[in-house]
Amino acid sequence: MSLQQQPARPSAGAERVRRPITVLAHPGGRYPGVELPPNWFQGPGEGPTIPSALPAPGDAAGILNGVIQMCTALRDRTAASLAAGEHPTLIGGDHSMAMGSIAAAAAHHGRMAVIWVDAHADFNTMESSPTGNPHGMPLAVSCGVGDPRLTAMYKSFVSPQDVVLIAARDIDPGERALLVQYGIWCVTVEQLRELGVETLVKGIVYRFRGVPVHLSFDFDAISSEYFSATGTPVPEGLMPDEACELLAALAASPLAIGSSDWVEFDPRHEQAAEAAELARRLYRSFHGS
Repeated sequence: MSLQQQPARPSAGAERVRRPITVLAHPGGRYPGVELPPNWFQGPGEGPTIPSALPAPGDAAGILNGVIQMCTALRDRTAASLAAGEHPTLIGGDHSMAMGSIAAAAAHHGRMAVIWVDAHADFNTMESSPTGNPHGMPLAVSCGVGDPRLTAMYKSFVSPQDVVLIAARDIDPGERALLVQYGIWCVTVEQLRELGVETLVKGIVYRFRGVPVHLSFDFDAISSEYFSATGTPVPEGLMPDEACELLAALAASPLAIGSSDWVEFDPRHEQAAEAAELARRLYRSFHGS
């Protein structure tokens, strides 16, 4: 049986009811209000949508305020889902949305871990970022590092020692220094291949066993030749089969993954249809059919 044919086993978190929460904000806030293609993910019922009409690039203050508004709404919606014993599944575009989901999960759980699968580290601050875009900051902010207007959304932060960053390869110099300063565990694509998915997941389980986990999956973790319908595609990333194997292994592991993000899909890209099919496959590799 091929990898593509193998049914995914549900994770501990996925055994709970999944509550899809669709976010209408897309990479860089360029396409506010654009809906995802119908049924690109498989989930029960209709997920609520969070309005997020972000200004066009260039309006830094407007973008920051829009992100705070969006993430505050997401935080509250995610918190309600967690309180109901569900697995909130946040589906959208701009990765800044993870500030909302992680703020809720950290407040709900206390200590928690984050598995961040992304071509980018998203560990910038306003001072280190070349662009000032909030979508390059959510992991840092979730660790309590960054602009106080963003960290104010949190009641509790993730310890940097409880983070694993997988497949990052487009990292700004100042951001790289911050990753070293805060001791973030970084696993490159090459290291994943050297270790193998099974060994890597065993290492993650060893570190995070018994700790609630949030998974944040950015589709640009996939190499750009296979997934280009994203705001910031990057080559030399994960192959589709590798990513599916990783997600299925995380789902089958003893990790208590209780919430997840699926982000940075661009529905207006000329290859959106092909990317949406791969997005479905990736999502099902973790959540099952």
